[in-house]
Amino acid sequence: MIIVLIVSVLSQCKKDTLPSTIPDKNFLNALIARGVDINSDGTISTGEAAEVTFLNVNSCSISDLKGIEGFINMNSLYCNYNKLTSLDVSNNTALTELYCYTNQLTSLDVSKNTVLTVLLCDGNKLTSLDVSNNTDIAYLSCDNTQLTSLNLSNNTSLEELNLMSMPSLYKVCVWTMPFPPAGVTVATIDSPNVYFTMECN
Repeated sequence: MIIVLIVSVLSQCKKDTLPSTIPDKNFLNALIARGVDINSDGTISTGEAAEVTFLNVNSCSISDLKGIEGFINMNSLYCNYNKLTSLDVSNNTALTELYCYTNQLTSLDVSKNTVLTVLLCDGNKLTSLDVSNNTDIAYLSCDNTQLTSLNLSNNTSLEELNLMSMPSLYKVCVWTMPFPPAGVTVATIDSPNVYFTMECN
């Protein structure tokens, strides 16, 4: 009985920690430096991750944000000026603000972030971006990316849209024409090929 109890306790402890899901040491060290490691044991538990609502890990030389899925109550994430090539925040469904500009992203998954209101993904290598489920987005900035098209037909909450320095961008599908309507600000400087249309096929 005692042996079974000890094994059970150890099993629970193992499930409660996230070190194996944070392979990037720079990310782990940044979390520790920002006080996420509440009990100072050098690891991040699921409970500690769940306490975080705001996280700024800008300029930390992070290549991999694996482990971010444990931050289930996070509202704001700043991970700018790192070395990220992909970012999946599909488990962070409470996220309202995502700042991930100036990385090396070729993949960004925000399909499950239905309450997202701010997305800044400038200065990345993105060739596609799906924001069809992000109907609450008010501020979207994709400057200096490699997008060739963008579908904004569901993003009727938009107030500011930045599409600057994007010579490869052509078709931008929108919900109304002429675009932009009153109350929406659009910047397309140095994006000479951009055109807006309601023909989304």
